Amino acid sequence: MQNPEEDISSYVATLRGLALSCRFEQLSDSLIRDQIVRCAYNKKIREKLLMKDPNLEEAVQIAKAMEHTAVWLQEMDGSSREEK
Repeated sequence: MQNPEEDISSYVATLRGLALSCRFEQLSDSLIRDQIVRCAYNKKIREKLLMKDPNLEEAVQIAKAMEHTAVWLQEMDGSSREEK
C-alpha cells in the first residue's frame, strides 16, 4: 500500500525493487500497474486508472499529473484565502 506521504514515483521505484527481488521479469510491468490501481493512496487516481485501463507508463503519467494537480489546487486555495 502506498504511504500517504509517498509520491507515485517513489512508490513505483519500491514496487520495481520488489518485482526484481521476486524475479517477476516479464510480468513486472503489468503487476506493478495492477498494484498501483489497487493500492494507490489517492482514491481519485485509482478511479481514473480503472476507467482507462492504461499500461504502466500511462498509469504513472496519469498518477503524476493528478498528484501535481492536487498540489496546485492546494496552493491556489491557499493563495486565494490569503488574498481575501
